[in-house]
Amino acid sequence: MSDESRDLAVPVQESAPTSISIGDSEVLDLSGMPQSERDELLRAYRKGVLDISQKAVEMRVDVEALRATLDSFANTTRATSEAGGSVTISHSQTTSDGKTEVVMGNTEKARSGKLDRPQSTDRTLLIVIAFVAIGALIAAFVL
Repeated sequence: MSDESRDLAVPVQESAPTSISIGDSEVLDLSGMPQSERDELLRAYRKGVLDISQKAVEMRVDVEALRATLDSFANTTRATSEAGGSVTISHSQTTSDGKTEVVMGNTEKARSGKLDRPQSTDRTLLIVIAFVAIGALIAAFVL
């Protein structure tokens, strides 16, 4: 090995760390544990970190897909209304974030905010989404 490549070598830690961060300011002290137990705990910790990261990515993908779907529905509703047509869009979907149900449009059925029976499960979520959708439509027409 040349002197130059030795300078670039990444140092390898001889033993497992004696502590791990488990929160913003919390540290778990592992110094009193035997090396084999520390190694096992660190493997489990790293696996947990990877699992959380994977779940975060899945949730981000679901949120972005829902955002794109709702934007498409709002644009369709706006375009149909501007063209003088009537439209009711009803959508229900379950993702890693939970169940989302939405009704939008410019008809009495859409204004009522009521989904068809099979889609109607969580009224509170529906009401929140309906108000958000109505607010988005109003904002779209005002701007």
